[in-house]
Amino acid sequence: MAGASEPKRWTSEVGKHYHELTEKERGQMNELRKRCADVLSSDHDDLFLLRFCRARDFKMDKVETMLREALQFHADRDLTWRSFEREFKADRKNLVFPQPRVNQRYGACRIHGVDREGSPVIWAFVGRRDNIGLMKSMSADDWSRRVAYFTMSLHEWQTRTAPQGIECEQATWIFDVSKLSLKQMLFMPFVRADQSAIWFVQNCQPEKLKKVYVINAPKAFTLVWACYKIFIDKKTRDKVSILGSNFMGEVTKQVDAEQIPKFMGGTGSDEPTLPDAFSKTVSDDGVVAPAPLDDPFILAGSIPEEFYRAEVDKESMKELSIGAKATEDVPQEVTEVGSLVKWQYQSKGYDISFGLVFKPPEGGPEQELIRVARVDADVCTQKGEWEASKPGLYCLRFDNSYSRFRGKTVEYSLSVIAPLTEEDGEEEVEEETGGSLRKVSKVSMSPSPRRGRPSRPLPQVHYPEGRRVYVI
Repeated sequence: MAGASEPKRWTSEVGKHYHELTEKERGQMNELRKRCADVLSSDHDDLFLLRFCRARDFKMDKVETMLREALQFHADRDLTWRSFEREFKADRKNLVFPQPRVNQRYGACRIHGVDREGSPVIWAFVGRRDNIGLMKSMSADDWSRRVAYFTMSLHEWQTRTAPQGIECEQATWIFDVSKLSLKQMLFMPFVRADQSAIWFVQNCQPEKLKKVYVINAPKAFTLVWACYKIFIDKKTRDKVSILGSNFMGEVTKQVDAEQIPKFMGGTGSDEPTLPDAFSKTVSDDGVVAPAPLDDPFILAGSIPEEFYRAEVDKESMKELSIGAKATEDVPQEVTEVGSLVKWQYQSKGYDISFGLVFKPPEGGPEQELIRVARVDADVCTQKGEWEASKPGLYCLRFDNSYSRFRGKTVEYSLSVIAPLTEEDGEEEVEEETGGSLRKVSKVSMSPSPRRGRPSRPLPQVHYPEGRRVYVI
């Protein structure tokens, strides 16, 4: 192990690049920090900025755009440790990151061993995973948040637990797609959710992937990969290797055989080595001890219906029938600027097209705020919210015009929340900043505790009012 006085050994190209920055590159990073001073904090160190600079080849206009959109995305969706503490009972200070029960038992993902340079290796047994059950167990928004939570927790864990003298910034991923059926590959709700996850990793957490191996890939996977790779930039694609059943020769160039479990062809242990930081689960009853694993390495397979996402509160839901070739609007009047329009809906048996339109109170042409698009609302409950920029009617639009013979039934709820005032936010709370705590009033916190989270993150669409919405 390296001594305390010895220089750090980096396990990634990003770290090595950081150690060998040229004067020009340092100047460019200083310029970026000045440009983005209004959105950066003390938590955003030079290594953080370097990842974005590398992702856009130090083309500073593109780097600034990428960085601002990534930070805005985090703010819009409240992807902060404060929200993770509430939702997942995370304890960042003590490195405890409980995982949701369904992800822990059926997500088919484990941290197991390290590569030749000391970076953690993450195994994802996609072929054993019940993709359809996962989508029935959470909404698309839930899936996106859990991906963000895991990647941010992984970064926190690996940078704070690396052996002395080693700086660990990246991870090696191995995706085992054996037993992955064509039905699972083409299950569109999960395809879209995975697209969202890919977008988040490469645009909000750039240069965190060290190497990706897809092993035991059947011939049909090449068709799926052709669909996926159009959403992946070239730098990320170059890190991906698609391998068949004879993968050991290629994988062991990066990962020693003793770090690969025996049942996957290596010489390492089959016993689970999930770090303590990720071993606990979180449920409605709070944080509980690790769930027992029936399989010595991973528990996967069909997800029991008891894990399926609970039906929304029936008392708050109304039912709407939409005929074949028909479109129905559900209006909500807003009288105060800054009010928050909130909705959730699910369809019965079949998908439906959904959008949001604004109708001025004095009449005139309507304005499309969220483009109408088909949504798999029959698989998982959809939810969203919109901050009103002017008074008028905000209408949920359910469009079934594409269905020539079949009517649809939708259950929905729609409400409006009045804007916050300074009186609402006078209470002081503690906010963690750069490792220390400071007191701020609720109205000064960013993001706002009531800030909306668009429900689908790809791609970006800019509307006339300037409000950014992420859709697929």
